[in-house]
Amino acid sequence: MVLIVAPDERDIVAICGQLDALSVEVLRIDSGISRADRYQNFLNAMNASNQIIIGSRNAIFVPLPEGATIIVFKESSPDLYEVRSPAWNARDVAMLRKSIDTCRVILCGYVPSLDVAALIDSKRVRYLNTNTKISVKAFTPVDSSLLPGLIFRDIRTNISNGPVLFLLPRKGYANGILCAHCKNVAVCACGGRLYLSNRNADPACRICGTSTKDWKCSFCQREKKYVVSRGIERAQEEISRAFPNIPIVLSFGDVIKDHIEQKPCIVLATPGATPQVAGGYSAVVILEGLSYFSHDDLRANERASELFFEVAALVKRGGVVLLAIEDSQPIVSSLIRWNPSTIVRRELAQRAEISFPPSVNSAVMIIPTPQASPLVAGINRAISDARLASDTRVLGPTKIDSESSKVVILSSSDSRSSLTTFLHELMRRRSIAKKSDSSLRIDPYSL
Repeated sequence: MVLIVAPDERDIVAICGQLDALSVEVLRIDSGISRADRYQNFLNAMNASNQIIIGSRNAIFVPLPEGATIIVFKESSPDLYEVRSPAWNARDVAMLRKSIDTCRVILCGYVPSLDVAALIDSKRVRYLNTNTKISVKAFTPVDSSLLPGLIFRDIRTNISNGPVLFLLPRKGYANGILCAHCKNVAVCACGGRLYLSNRNADPACRICGTSTKDWKCSFCQREKKYVVSRGIERAQEEISRAFPNIPIVLSFGDVIKDHIEQKPCIVLATPGATPQVAGGYSAVVILEGLSYFSHDDLRANERASELFFEVAALVKRGGVVLLAIEDSQPIVSSLIRWNPSTIVRRELAQRAEISFPPSVNSAVMIIPTPQASPLVAGINRAISDARLASDTRVLGPTKIDSESSKVVILSSSDSRSSLTTFLHELMRRRSIAKKSDSSLRIDPYSL
């Protein structure tokens, strides 16, 4: 028996489509089908011995016979992390079932997560990489232009051979506005940043939703706006002017295309919304490449690397991947060699140097702000009293909104058991004291 765990319904449908093409019967147990069909498939899975089962993260708990195989598809995806307590993730549950149920576990993805990279480094997981070579070209962005000048020739050459995919980092039209004269940021009276929903719309606030008719710069009183953080709809305007008379297909937000025809056209998509095309794209263009690595959480590089490899894999044999990013970026050489191990090892070493996950275990508590400082003081006392390991570190409290604060606790792998026991006892006592408006995550997706 084989169990496939995929991040979302779109991936499940894509996998089922490929298996159906091979005349392989699959039992779906995800929310994309009716409850009656899901329950019937679950019963069939319980009684079958030679069957393929597929579902989202909750499917990881399906009873399996000894010797079954669990495949975790896109194992680095945040969608495989349960948002409700106790906040498990499908990959860790699969590894536990490997030892309990003697199952075989296969972790799939284009770039291993740092958690899996640590398992590979410790020889607990065997790494298998495909021997593939693709054509990759990097073009350094100039000023704020969307398309570097030298990229046009390659796009025009390939667009006659089939569809060309453009990947954009953001949906919408303009996610930020500056004064064209003094470059002052356009903000609402409430302090929220203004944005444009389309070319002719009035600037609106992201926080309170108020529209500002006849906008003027609060500093120099000029009216001319300069669009920053352009979205896919703004990019469509610029790309249609650069490549006139070529059909453009949009795939983003609520307008996602699953498949397109194999004919010359331009496809604009945001991450997670790229359509499939039979035979592959003649070229894949990733625009604003550096912005994918610029998010402010620990998993930003990991997500961006996975995305670059996943989108590059959509190019057909003989096609080309065009990147709007400096060629000195490590992702460029990794794509050329089709081997992410260099960038993964580098980041793993950097995390170990500063004692951050996955080289250490982590716990994140979110509690009301007035209770945060006493909590940190209590944890520090527990470290001083040797109730927690001496290498335990407490970061914070950090205010995350008007009412809540976050406390991060880091401890070595050897101290994981004592840390989790201490924190569970702490949460039990808080519950007894009616301090239940708090949450605890052990080894969360990101700090």
